[in-house]
Amino acid sequence: MIYINGRFLTQSITGVGRFALEICKSLLSQGIEFTLLVPRKYQNVLENPNGFNLKFVGLGDSHIWEQVSLWWFISRQKEALLLSFTGLGPVFYKNKITTIHDLSFFHEPKWFSKAYYYFYKFFTPIAAKYCRQILTVSEFSKAEIIKYLNINPGKVTVVYNGNSFTESYHKKNEVDKRFILGVSSLDPRKNHQLLLKAFVEISKTTDLDLVLVGKAEKHFNFDFKVLEIDPARIRFTGYISDAELKELYRKASLFVYPSLYEGFGIPPLEAIYYKCPVLISDIPVFREIFDESAIFFDPNSVVDLKEKILLCLDNPNKILLSDRERDSILEKFSWEKSALKIIDLL
Repeated sequence: MIYINGRFLTQSITGVGRFALEICKSLLSQGIEFTLLVPRKYQNVLENPNGFNLKFVGLGDSHIWEQVSLWWFISRQKEALLLSFTGLGPVFYKNKITTIHDLSFFHEPKWFSKAYYYFYKFFTPIAAKYCRQILTVSEFSKAEIIKYLNINPGKVTVVYNGNSFTESYHKKNEVDKRFILGVSSLDPRKNHQLLLKAFVEISKTTDLDLVLVGKAEKHFNFDFKVLEIDPARIRFTGYISDAELKELYRKASLFVYPSLYEGFGIPPLEAIYYKCPVLISDIPVFREIFDESAIFFDPNSVVDLKEKILLCLDNPNKILLSDRERDSILEKFSWEKSALKIIDLL
């Protein structure tokens, strides 16, 4: 029997949650039978529009639920295989496939709270040891797992992310106000301070606005007086619906992704789908995924980012992908292909 850690269904959908949801949907469409295990407290409130087979078990809904309640249930099921697409799952349960999206907390501990850092530093190596197989989302992340956790390469399978937005659309070239779009959680490794500093310079000579989409953390706090810019020129949307996000992709003049470290990076792929020019930081994983599909900039240089933004805005037709190039990258990174790879692994 295949069980899947369904705690992600109780949380707002972010990058790792999107991976879990889309893989589950694709496995279901391929006829794979599985049961999603969800904390019992959500039994009467959780919507299930995708028709998953849900089973509500255990008390709580935090990491403790995964390590105690989920472990208690799964360890009593005969020959049960557990898949965790987000989080580590019960670390001491051996008959499982776990997913490690990235090891950013090993790469740069200062990006995270001490509690987060020490929790994952302690439990991630244990989860990697006590599992049948590890999934990750890029060759870059696989190399990081091998380096930091000393894992046999044969135990790590790369399963790429995909683009979830597939409905037909028309790019909106006429908008009320031109803007640059950024989409990601607003935490230090996403490097939004660099984008804000570059935008301050650009705003002096252009009428562009900046729209940043994503959940804000407590430490993400900017003094607009210090930035010397009108706060009305920068919009922080917080978490928004998919429908709202799609509308922003359609209207944006340019998509900028200044991250310092990623396991994959789904938003640039979504921007490519909506034919929005993509400008991303020059880091190894983005070269692996988007090498011929984006313009790159030095993530440590405000000057380079500013120059590249102006270059993209002045020459939008030269940097836009052709339909053939766009279709090629969207076909390469698809949830269906990733699900089929997991099915082969199973």
